[in-house]
Amino acid sequence: MLKKDILKSESPKSMYVHVPFCQSICAYCDFTRVAYQEKTVSKWLIQIEKDLADVANKELTTIYLGGGTPSCLNIHQLEELLIALEGFDVAMEYTIEVNPETLTTDKAKLLVEHGVNRVSLGVQSFQDILLETINRKHRKKDIIRCVALLKEVGITNISIDLMYGLPNQSIEQFSQDLLFATTLDIKHVSIYSLTIEPNSVFGRTGVKQIDVDLEADMYEKAIEILVGNGFEQYEVSSFAKKGFESIHNLTYWQYEDFYGIGIGASGKEGNSRYTNIADFKSYLAGDCKKEIVQLALDDMMFETVMMGLRLKRGIDLVKFENKYNTDLREKYAPMIKKQVANGNLLLTDSHLATTAKGLGILNEVLVDFLAG
Repeated sequence: MLKKDILKSESPKSMYVHVPFCQSICAYCDFTRVAYQEKTVSKWLIQIEKDLADVANKELTTIYLGGGTPSCLNIHQLEELLIALEGFDVAMEYTIEVNPETLTTDKAKLLVEHGVNRVSLGVQSFQDILLETINRKHRKKDIIRCVALLKEVGITNISIDLMYGLPNQSIEQFSQDLLFATTLDIKHVSIYSLTIEPNSVFGRTGVKQIDVDLEADMYEKAIEILVGNGFEQYEVSSFAKKGFESIHNLTYWQYEDFYGIGIGASGKEGNSRYTNIADFKSYLAGDCKKEIVQLALDDMMFETVMMGLRLKRGIDLVKFENKYNTDLREKYAPMIKKQVANGNLLLTDSHLATTAKGLGILNEVLVDFLAG
């Protein structure tokens, strides 16, 4: 029997706040976002402050400001947002996403002043020609300047995003990007394969996915270069220097609850998962409807497996049993036996985890669990 009373009584310890504005729209993006307009942002701030005031738990472990491009707000708007968040006590990690061309000295100092201690830089590539292809407005020199500026003001916990599988991107170019990233003295790298979303510019203009073998080669090259240069792969797409794993993202992968604040944001509380309204006109008018999905016990157990197997250390068997009153090894016995025999999973006394082989074909592994 699902311990619903426990799930409902525990307040989320993490919060995601969606800032849906960008100075330009990337060719691959399908998130809830609009082009920056000062008046629209001012109206949005009024509503987001109301949303934040409704959050019950003020004692949090992490806050993550994502987007969109939070750093595209002007200095006064950014300050207003950060002041609205001052009512929360953040125990460990306070992250903001930044596009390199939007960060100024004054903004960087403001972040430190309000307790932000981690920055996720939307780099995507160090190749100027590829940045132009995907409609990013920064260039390699902007990234270098941005990293130096963050360190100058005292933010050294810096993560960067890199993409592979971009149109006309070679494995040599991606290798160069990875190697250059290792020279920047940063703490974390996330890698993402380009997915062609139907509502993105690429989707609407008929851009195709790259060859699956080339995509796999790029992924393996990322592991080889990053691990070979002092980064530990702790999740399927995430690499960190020791002690600098993303605490906020671990909330998702360990299937813990979190608040989703703002237009288009998603959250999970107890046995409910929700997505906030994505229509700007309605949201700015105060309509904050949520699309809520009530999760059955089997849904939650499968999603715990789906997220947990992304982690190199895998799923804690004791925690799983304590949460669901179910032994994971018995619940998914046929699937585990098959995937262990195929060399894709490793079962120990304490954890179920993917092998290096299984991590590379995780979606195929999960099909078995979904069918069960």
